[in-house]
Amino acid sequence: MIKDDINEMVARAVRTYRQTVLLNSHEKRECLELLADAFEAREEQILAANRADTEAAAARGRPERLIDRIRITDAQLDKILRQLRVVADFADPIGTRHSRWVRPNGLEIQRVRVPVGVIGVCCESRPFVFPIAAAACLKTNNVLVHVSDTECPRTLEAFMEAIHDCEQKPAFPVNGIQIYTADNHTEACRYLTSLDRQVNLAILRGTQSFVADIVEHARVPVLKRSGRLCHVFVDGDHVEGEGAARVTRATDLPMAVDIAISSRCDLPDSCTAASIVLVHESIASRFLPMFHTAAVRANLQLRADPRAIRFLPGAAPTVPADFTNPAPERDCLTVGIVDSLSDAILQINKNGSALSDAIVTGSPESERRFLASVESAAVYANCATNFTSGSEFGMGVDIGISTDKLDVRGPIGLEALTSLKFLVRGDGQVRGGH
Repeated sequence: MIKDDINEMVARAVRTYRQTVLLNSHEKRECLELLADAFEAREEQILAANRADTEAAAARGRPERLIDRIRITDAQLDKILRQLRVVADFADPIGTRHSRWVRPNGLEIQRVRVPVGVIGVCCESRPFVFPIAAAACLKTNNVLVHVSDTECPRTLEAFMEAIHDCEQKPAFPVNGIQIYTADNHTEACRYLTSLDRQVNLAILRGTQSFVADIVEHARVPVLKRSGRLCHVFVDGDHVEGEGAARVTRATDLPMAVDIAISSRCDLPDSCTAASIVLVHESIASRFLPMFHTAAVRANLQLRADPRAIRFLPGAAPTVPADFTNPAPERDCLTVGIVDSLSDAILQINKNGSALSDAIVTGSPESERRFLASVESAAVYANCATNFTSGSEFGMGVDIGISTDKLDVRGPIGLEALTSLKFLVRGDGQVRGGH
């Protein structure tokens, strides 16, 4: 049944793609404005459906962390609508020229951005991803097959009803935006990502175990993140220069406290929230008491290694797993002391999720070394870790994050949903002298 349903949806998507690939920038903008208007017109219905989904999840005994992934507040829906209108106004990436050159034989060669084709999104809960993915695919002339679990069926149905309201515009590719919910969600996602001749790209949004399972079985290219273990490193003071040029580069400790607390407490369920604070041993005795006061005020539960715990009254002692796995509790933060910048970089690269990691420092040299050496998709200096998103980076959309090193890395924006194609123009050239 699952295979038959998905085969039918993918076949419909392939047929629709032949039409959407021809939409021009003006037509796509009109379609996106129509989509935003349709969601806005059904705002109350969408919010009511979402309340029903969250209440049903609570009645089933789902944990609060999962319920938070399902919930869409008034403010969040308003943000989704704003993002759709931003996407509508965003520069069209399709058809933009990446490079151009002319060969000695007169051939003109260009590389231009083109759609990817059929994009599958495999999502655990997170109903807010669907409208953003739909808008991003529409903007980039792609078609979407979105597979979700059954934790938020009413919300997704309300979004789809709004999409069907757009059928009034002939150019709107209604069949280019499809959704499938399945009790056996993992099986459905495995099958979708096995269709290597029909599905061109898959984006995975879910828990680490879910992502790992789908990656193991996938036969199509996937974009995904690995883990959610992010760090803030608070650097020590440094003396730089020689002779009269010697200067002390001091770390701004109050700023470091704000960054560490914000990285944990703002968007605590985000994969970019910091799980670990590493502190240079030279400033630990000054920084950690200030940090402790702020952590208590923020109701954080601290875990500390043997060197840090003496500065953090009430903190629990760490076990080795605390530095390799994020704590399941949203209000927990692990603190450790390191001897040097090099030790911090080594620990981050060894144990981190290669996603978002930050340094707080007053030293330009330390900043340079950290930014160059930490192998993460987004590396920050003197700011919080949780800016890693397409919307915060000004990329138009926030579909997800990739920690892969090749091609798409970091926030998955509009350009990530495109490919490069060679266009070659001549005036009769043939190869081989024939």
